Amino acid sequence: MGLKFLNKIAVVQMWPEIKAAEDEVIARIQNTCKKIGIEVVLINTAGALVDSPEKQIAPDHVDFVIHLHFETPKTYDAFSFVALWNPLNFYFEWGYRKFSNNITTHDDFLSCDSPSADDHIKRMILNDESHFEPHFNLFHSLSTPICKPSLGKQKLFYVGINWEKLGKGEGRHQDLLKSLDKSGDLVIYGPEIFQGVKVWEGFKSYAGSLPFDGESVIRAIDEAGITLVLSSQAHKESELMSNRLFEGLAAGSVIIADENKFARKHLGDTLLYIKTEGVTPQEITSQVKEHLKWIDGNQDKAITMAKKAQQIFKEKFDMGLSIRKIYEELPQRKALLAKSFLHQKNNFSLTIIGFLARYSQSNLNRVVGDFEKQTYERKKLILIVDESDYKNHKKNINNVLQISNNIELKVVKIYKRDTSGTLVPKNRFGKVINNVLCNLPEDELVSVLLCNESVFSDHYSSLVRAFENNENLDVAYTNILLTHQDNNNKCFTLSDKIRPFNQNYNNPNGYSRFLFKNKRENWRTTTLNYLGWGIMDAIYSKSKESKRVGRASSILDIQNIPYHSGLIQSFTRDMELLIDTMGDNELREFSVESFGDQVLDSSIDSKINLAEYSLDERRKMIAMLFDALKLPLWVKFGLRRIY
Repeated sequence: MGLKFLNKIAVVQMWPEIKAAEDEVIARIQNTCKKIGIEVVLINTAGALVDSPEKQIAPDHVDFVIHLHFETPKTYDAFSFVALWNPLNFYFEWGYRKFSNNITTHDDFLSCDSPSADDHIKRMILNDESHFEPHFNLFHSLSTPICKPSLGKQKLFYVGINWEKLGKGEGRHQDLLKSLDKSGDLVIYGPEIFQGVKVWEGFKSYAGSLPFDGESVIRAIDEAGITLVLSSQAHKESELMSNRLFEGLAAGSVIIADENKFARKHLGDTLLYIKTEGVTPQEITSQVKEHLKWIDGNQDKAITMAKKAQQIFKEKFDMGLSIRKIYEELPQRKALLAKSFLHQKNNFSLTIIGFLARYSQSNLNRVVGDFEKQTYERKKLILIVDESDYKNHKKNINNVLQISNNIELKVVKIYKRDTSGTLVPKNRFGKVINNVLCNLPEDELVSVLLCNESVFSDHYSSLVRAFENNENLDVAYTNILLTHQDNNNKCFTLSDKIRPFNQNYNNPNGYSRFLFKNKRENWRTTTLNYLGWGIMDAIYSKSKESKRVGRASSILDIQNIPYHSGLIQSFTRDMELLIDTMGDNELREFSVESFGDQVLDSSIDSKINLAEYSLDERRKMIAMLFDALKLPLWVKFGLRRIY
């Protein structure tokens, strides 16, 4: 059965509150899609509609999402492309590992034919079965308007911000712009006032600002007739072009470009070239003026060059071509990806334990809704609700449960309430979960879903696949997105590490990211009933074989974690109980994973120079040493508190 299209896509608008260069690209995507009958909706980085923030994007709302920047990961449950439009050096400037990991959270990639950008993602996914190398192209181009090639007013078009006026250093092309401004060969566009400064004051070539509408820049270039296309060093190294090249091609202008290999590779002698590396600003200016002189004396030849260049644009870079190809080949692409990392059979029975630690209608709807949308079919939900909550909200709970026959309600006295109404744990989390596990079959696949967590629709499908590939697997897990609210913005941080019994409240391991086999093991029967919130850490730590699935399909809200009080005591206590069950080899491996990536043994301890570590790192090391000491818990707590 073929994929049914909605002819509707979403584009992530990174900064809805301000106008940025990305808005011009978005306008061009909208114009292109309108031309070919595709609707475009804008979403923010949290996956909510920009015009209706209360509405979240879902897989059945759009055919796919286009994400234009590496600053944020995929945070929404819909098929997502990320555009590989940034030079490699940008990742190092922003933070290489964090922002590189962000782009791997997306389902697929859109190349703009940069060897460097494509190799970057190829390295990242080298050992990842859930991604393929880039297949589709999307250039920061456009589809409309396309203007008839001409020389216009034979003016050199330039748009930008004059950074020199802001006191942030001399702009890259100041000498060139000043010289051309005096000669009358230039027309400049850009903001009149930026950060309170009239950035183009003193330039007689300044012609005003242009709206981000996907068309005005093209019209202005058409009127000017000549486009100057200059690249930053980072763009040259990555063979990435700026918007200016595609704008100039669509406008039918003659283009003067620097030595970026992309231009030579794709457009050959249909452009005029200048050398900018290893030459003085005066020499660059001289080269540009020579080209302007040639254009003036060879107008027919210049227009012929512009026509040939625009024809190449129409055949290779028209944005409509890229969008159409994505639609034509997306069904096959999705099928290949699904075959690579999603479940292929329904041999395993899956039980999701939904723990409604804090009752609210929204929490209830979220847990049940996340269960219902899972694409893995052989599933059931055991919903655990506190006895008092069920008594007070019985009608609402029963109404929600009517939507499926695969939901079982389990009412447990989780809490007791003191005289002030404060919730006090009656049963440990470990005991509540273990009571469910004891009634499930051996080798049942199990996951715990808390009410402050949410999962994408293919989350459990990808985890089940790991068990299909390895019958000896004990635990499979995904990466996780940690979210919190900062003023009116929802922020996300990607976490790909697991540190058992981690006591950092802002970096928890989570629960729903894990899928594990139910087993009748001695350590479980003697230990799980006595554990608190560290039960999943214990199951993971005792697993003989685990597998990380290279996805980030689980989201955890760190501002609504249900274990506010007694956090450190709870996890330390659980860890001590688990250590009782470990042999020497287990304990050694557990120590390595729990207390850092480097083992401090006698062979290397003399080589460690603490001065090489930051103050924060040294504090963490000392805290780890406190935890490793064979001392009573109250002594450890006291030492840490004093330190």
